[in-house]
Amino acid sequence: MFTIAICDDSKEIQQELCTIIDKAFLKETEGYEKLLFSNGEELLSWLDSSEKTIDLLFLDIEMPGKNGVEIKSILEKNDRVTRVIFATSHYENMQDAFGAKVIGFMLKPLQPDEVLRRLENAYRDYKDDAVVEISKEVFVKKSGISYIKSEGNYCDFYGTNGKTIKAIRNSLAYYKNLFGDSFIQIHKSYIVNAYDIKKCEKNRVALSGGITLNIGRSYVDSFRKEYREIAMKNAHDKL
Repeated sequence: MFTIAICDDSKEIQQELCTIIDKAFLKETEGYEKLLFSNGEELLSWLDSSEKTIDLLFLDIEMPGKNGVEIKSILEKNDRVTRVIFATSHYENMQDAFGAKVIGFMLKPLQPDEVLRRLENAYRDYKDDAVVEISKEVFVKKSGISYIKSEGNYCDFYGTNGKTIKAIRNSLAYYKNLFGDSFIQIHKSYIVNAYDIKKCEKNRVALSGGITLNIGRSYVDSFRKEYREIAMKNAHDKL
């Protein structure tokens, strides 16, 4: 079931989004549910008391208490919120709102066609976010992996939630092929999830968990090319 949460202190915005969501799913056979929160503290409290996953979060930036940017930073280490779309009345607030889970921004007043487009993109991404089998009966979501490290004939998987799956016997090349184009090789021992990169420097990348990895000299050009292509596509989808 596709779970959509709305975190906004405006009841009017909540109702507007609910109406668009209900219309969008009229012809869908898969079920969906909506969760409503008036502030970030309510959302965080719900996450502490529930085991459900939020597949898409519409998040207001300007709210009483913790603002949307602060909530987004907290959620980066919570693997039960997978996609965030920000809503704001001020364009200048967007510069602080980028992050691994952020898939879009919307300016208020909301435009129904824009909301619908972003909702459809998120739902398509939800259906395409493959669960892959990295070893016998060991499954992971691609979006939940920050990077993969090769250690001889074994690989370690480092999650966006800070957890690690150690010593899976197979080659890095095998997992590069299995995980697809959004995972980029930056070193003979590392492939990284492009969507988990927070900052690129000359010879290293910073990931959302505070991890910094060096880019191997022979991988600099190919990394820049692949990452630029992904970043351009991602920026187009977010605008």
